[in-house]
Amino acid sequence: MEPSVGEDDVRVGDTDRPSDGNGPSALESLMKSSFGPVLIALGPAVIYVALSWVLFLALRPRIPRVYSPKALKGIQAPSELSSELPAGWITWIKPFLKISDTVLLDKGSLDSFLFLRHVKTLCVICVVGICFIWPILLPIHKTGGRIPSDLTIPTEDKTEKYYAHVVVCWFFTGFILFMVYRECVYFINIRHAYFLSSNYTQRVSSKVILYTCVPSEYLDEKRVRKLFGDSVVNFWAPNTTGKLKALIKEREKTAVCLEEAEITLIKRSNAARSMPQPFRITSLYTTCTNWIHRSRPVPKRPKLEDVEKGNIQNWTCERRELPQQDQSRVHVSESQGHSPVSTHTEYSHPCDLGLAFPETNNSPASQRLKYHQRPSHHVLSKLGRRVDTIEWARLHLKSLEEHINELRQEYQSGTGQPMNAVFNEFDSCANAQAAYQMPAHHQPSQMSQPVLGVRPGEIIWSSLRIKQWQRLVRQYVILVLLIIGVAIWWLPTYVVSIVTNPDFMRDYSPALATLPLIPAKILSGLGRAILLVVLLETVPFFLRACAKFTGEPTLSAVESFVQTRYFVFQVVQVFLAPSAIPQVIFQPTAVLKFWVPLSSSFYYTYILVQCLQASAWELLQFVELFRHQIKAKSSRTPQDGYKRWHKLNLVRWGGIYPVFTNVGVMAISYAFIAPLILAFSVTGLCCVYFVYKYNLIYVYDTKALDTAGAFYPRAVMQLTAGLYLAQMYLVGLFAINSAWVQMSLMVFLFISTVFIHVSLRNVINPLLRSFPRTLSHDGEGFDAAEDMVMADCTDDVSQTTFNSTAIAGHKSAQPDKGLVMTRVLRRLALPSVDDLQQLIPRTPLEKEFPD
Repeated sequence: MEPSVGEDDVRVGDTDRPSDGNGPSALESLMKSSFGPVLIALGPAVIYVALSWVLFLALRPRIPRVYSPKALKGIQAPSELSSELPAGWITWIKPFLKISDTVLLDKGSLDSFLFLRHVKTLCVICVVGICFIWPILLPIHKTGGRIPSDLTIPTEDKTEKYYAHVVVCWFFTGFILFMVYRECVYFINIRHAYFLSSNYTQRVSSKVILYTCVPSEYLDEKRVRKLFGDSVVNFWAPNTTGKLKALIKEREKTAVCLEEAEITLIKRSNAARSMPQPFRITSLYTTCTNWIHRSRPVPKRPKLEDVEKGNIQNWTCERRELPQQDQSRVHVSESQGHSPVSTHTEYSHPCDLGLAFPETNNSPASQRLKYHQRPSHHVLSKLGRRVDTIEWARLHLKSLEEHINELRQEYQSGTGQPMNAVFNEFDSCANAQAAYQMPAHHQPSQMSQPVLGVRPGEIIWSSLRIKQWQRLVRQYVILVLLIIGVAIWWLPTYVVSIVTNPDFMRDYSPALATLPLIPAKILSGLGRAILLVVLLETVPFFLRACAKFTGEPTLSAVESFVQTRYFVFQVVQVFLAPSAIPQVIFQPTAVLKFWVPLSSSFYYTYILVQCLQASAWELLQFVELFRHQIKAKSSRTPQDGYKRWHKLNLVRWGGIYPVFTNVGVMAISYAFIAPLILAFSVTGLCCVYFVYKYNLIYVYDTKALDTAGAFYPRAVMQLTAGLYLAQMYLVGLFAINSAWVQMSLMVFLFISTVFIHVSLRNVINPLLRSFPRTLSHDGEGFDAAEDMVMADCTDDVSQTTFNSTAIAGHKSAQPDKGLVMTRVLRRLALPSVDDLQQLIPRTPLEKEFPD
């Protein structure tokens, strides 16, 4: 006996449940279709995106620091400045659309260029699916008979129509596997072209290899040089800093405290100077002192007439020094013919009692303030006694500097404990690549994971001291923790699904039960998708902490760790929702026959919310807008303002790639069940492409974290998860409907997909990490020719002009494309390494490690 449709499924609202027999209205009929709730949820999402666009168009020309910082000369280097766009509301869109993605290879990085290509690849897959799947499956789904929801796969007894799904699945699977292979080969070619360019080979970091888990006997420089030969130019074996690192942090903290105290003193002094004399507040200390000395005769000051007449025998006047700025006023008044005495007869020294502030009694700022008005704080080492902040910070910095110099001399002498890591700089990139590809140690897990091209800013220094056995223990602990985390994360997802279920709102929340139909559907459809998106956004922070605990040596390795695990979280939480897990165990046929097709309406909403929300959030830059327009007004020091102004946002690819890769997986998985999901996916991905292209060119710092595109092939390979999910669903559906021939064909396709996927990984993976010697040998002529061209260029010719001329010459040398079919074939053909070398910028060498 089949269960009622959506009876216990929390992901399917009551709009998908059978009618009660009373004649439904037009609105109820719309609600009962699979597309009605999506249209209702689409309204708020479109309004949110429209408001974000209006605010962006209005604020972009007014706040360039937030919306185009990479076009400002004070932030970016002259060679890295992005081209300025018109300041109008919509006049900038057309010039922006003309900018090619290859600009990111010069102004950005290979990672940013490949991310945009990944989004475009997903769009191409969806568009091809629309052109091929819709004409075949949509008529069948609409006229298939007894169906659980409109425009989804039919569940009828006439199984001969399932042959259409088998044929479509075979061709679409072949196309996706072709795209996976093509993009992997394209990545290999452009990565090799990138490694051969002078933009990479002239970097010092391209010749440096970091070895971790190094045995103690190979921490010696002589032994390492004997191991790698004469190609090693420099050798560094870092030692543990111990207390030195803590003292340096304390010195930085004390310096910031001193800077804040000095700024506070200046502000208070300026406020006291600008305040009118009658309105100045007299301190309690000054009032008491004046009362004690009230009976003492106060000497009268000579008037101007007495001074001019010379009657000053009975007058006593204390000579007082004028500040430097007041002396200048005296000279100015004398030069203008005025009497200097009349200008300063009302001047009174702020230190009437002769209080001497140590080292600051002559500064103008300290002379305008009383001692208790100076910045002060409580010090725990002096039993909480309040001390003057400026004087304490100066003395403390002096003592810290002496102690730091002593520890630094001990550190440079090699007395510290060495870490389990070494840095080797080689004389050429070819020798560095050869050392990188060759195993350095004969024992397993010893020096087995070298890192090539590492920069000092990417290194996690605390991870270098972790020993090999500690690293293995930590990895197993994190593995168990992640497995438990995936299971535990089902609980909040299940709670979100339950709370936003219409049945729950009707039974347990009388206030929500009285809501009209449309608001209730918005809450149950759009609200559920928003809560799920927000819940999954917290996962990358947890995974980054786990990666650092396992001992990943660089930030790039941390993001790679996050990308792999976060994709698993995305697939499990979205496709294997906890609402379906109990039903899979007890009623698997009902899940395949009813709940999986009906849940497609939820994924329509989820894709729209995920893509539109991400694009609107990234477009408007809420966080940066708050930092530069609100928080900037409360900057306590100029240093804070300088850092806030010059620091750009860092792109963390580990938390970005899995989100949109999962959108592609959802589109592929439901392409044969609910083909309309392809249209929603391509719409959302187009918005994501436009927004991220703008941000990567004008907003984000893409060069601080450079992995030479290592995230791209992993994301492309992860698309095969969508094929597996779609094929397994079709196999199960054909089995429960006794379509044995169709099921056999799908089982054969599933096995073939696994075989092709494994073979592709075995062929591609060696080329993803290694660098062929044939390209290294052939590339020497290219580098030599490039150096000659660079040397022949005159100084007055910009490098940008040189790049455009070279690319134009390369395009002009190509033969005429001719017919349309020829153009299509050229598009499908993979460009060679020589062709891709023309896209890599030939920028002049800049100082990578400034003094």
